[in-house]
Amino acid sequence: MKNRPFKNIIFGLWQRKEALIWMTALIFLAVSNPADHHYTLCPLDNMGISYCPGCGLGRSIGYFFRLDLESSFLSHPLGIPAIILLIYRSFKILYKPVPLNLSTS
Repeated sequence: MKNRPFKNIIFGLWQRKEALIWMTALIFLAVSNPADHHYTLCPLDNMGISYCPGCGLGRSIGYFFRLDLESSFLSHPLGIPAIILLIYRSFKILYKPVPLNLSTS
């Protein structure tokens, strides 16, 4: 049986891709300026629908990382709970044991 540490590392990262996606999204929102509103990923807003229950969530997270808690809450009341939930979910995924693929093929 060959020892393939690189393959095991790649396999472990692939199994944890959800956590990597959530953490990348949080980092992106932390470094972006929430006061700038020059782009949107909201499909409802892009279709011209003015109301969307999720609009403001990204700005809320951005304000939170700038420690502007009042603006964070006013942008979207569920922004702070969303951060807590995403960090909790990411750590649950990252610290879950991943079975190694030790097949010889």
